[in-house]
Amino acid sequence: MDAKQVLSFIKIEHTLFSLPFVLIGYFIALEQFNLEPGLDLLWILLAAVGARGLAMALNRIIDRDIDAANPRTQGRHLASGAMSMQTAWTLAALFLAMLLISAGLLNRVALMMAWLPVLTFVIYPYMKRFTWGCHFWLGLCLGLAPAG
Repeated sequence: MDAKQVLSFIKIEHTLFSLPFVLIGYFIALEQFNLEPGLDLLWILLAAVGARGLAMALNRIIDRDIDAANPRTQGRHLASGAMSMQTAWTLAALFLAMLLISAGLLNRVALMMAWLPVLTFVIYPYMKRFTWGCHFWLGLCLGLAPAG
């Protein structure tokens, strides 16, 4: 497993695209609560990267059999066998740890609330199987970033 494979597996470009929304939430909170800028921004960004990496890993793990049967997605890492399930689960665990440690370093409330997006990440791949409403659920998942 090399860095390029990991970055491709978690779609790092999607993570980078989502960071402006995280920053919007951060700057709104600074203004609204008269906070001082500081190290919190680092923990927030690391938590966001951990959350996004976890979400992508879980989505790939849960959908691996469906991806293998779909010509459009059968080239994905798990569906094609380019990455092992053990590696995928290890990455998911590392991203979960990144999320929880960063949230814990931010504050206790953030740590306690960090399980909410994790739950939404697990539910989303299953929702895709039975409802078009999964797109609204995905919006909720993404919307939790600036809210958190």
